[in-house]
Amino acid sequence: MSIIFGGRSAAIRLLKKKKIELSLLIKRKMIGIHDEEVELSQESERIPTLRSSGVGNRLVIIEGNIGVGKTTLAKKLSRSLDYKLFIEPTIENPYLERFYAQPKKYALSLQLWILRQRYNTYLEAVRHVLATGGGAILDRSVFSDVVFANVCTKEGYISTEGYSRYGLWREKALQHLPVPHLTVYLDASPQCCHSRIQQRGRECEGGVPLDYLTKLHEEYIVFLEDMKELGSTVLHYNWSDFQKEEKIVSTILQAKANKWHHMTEQKYALHSPLFQSSFLNELEN
Repeated sequence: MSIIFGGRSAAIRLLKKKKIELSLLIKRKMIGIHDEEVELSQESERIPTLRSSGVGNRLVIIEGNIGVGKTTLAKKLSRSLDYKLFIEPTIENPYLERFYAQPKKYALSLQLWILRQRYNTYLEAVRHVLATGGGAILDRSVFSDVVFANVCTKEGYISTEGYSRYGLWREKALQHLPVPHLTVYLDASPQCCHSRIQQRGRECEGGVPLDYLTKLHEEYIVFLEDMKELGSTVLHYNWSDFQKEEKIVSTILQAKANKWHHMTEQKYALHSPLFQSSFLNELEN
């Protein structure tokens, strides 16, 4: 992980400098130098903020095992960073509870449904960053979807043929999407996550076995290496004990992250929910 110290303070210093320049231009205009109006307008547009300096316009994904505490942290970071929050709709999931009861029957349907939801959510987050210059934060993403698909396939819940179908749709989705600037991984033991699941008492998660969480934990190790290779900056935190978000906020603001090159809002408007009619057919077969 590479960290750039002083990035935020540098942006603030530059902001103060530009404000002084703008103030001088206004004074000149007030005493009758009207030919400065164009220069004044141009200078106003150049005034940097945390967004235009590249610190605020980041897409951050929060990753980790079921029950580790992703949503709680995502909400806190969203408020502290003033990033728009995109939450995974677990309660509306029509397959989740049935999957835990009969995994072999519903694993593929669940996986395809979640892939579609995560793709559309991530797409909306990308559009937000490009359209507003603001940041976005997600509790899990379409990139980590493969963690669950791999475990279900190894357990025999998804057939080889089913996994191939899933893989084709995942490839089609990811080819349109930029990699998240930052991947925040919350690491806690499967036993710790299992205990937290029991404590929060969601009815749909009542049947989550410890062995399943253990296998997800192992797959996440591979996933993090994949994200590094794709160019996302990975921030790894021990989440056996909850930490204050201030530390993570500071790291996010200072972390070096790759820029999205040649990205426009118009480009992603063309890929409006990719999986409409054809994807519904997949779920029905």
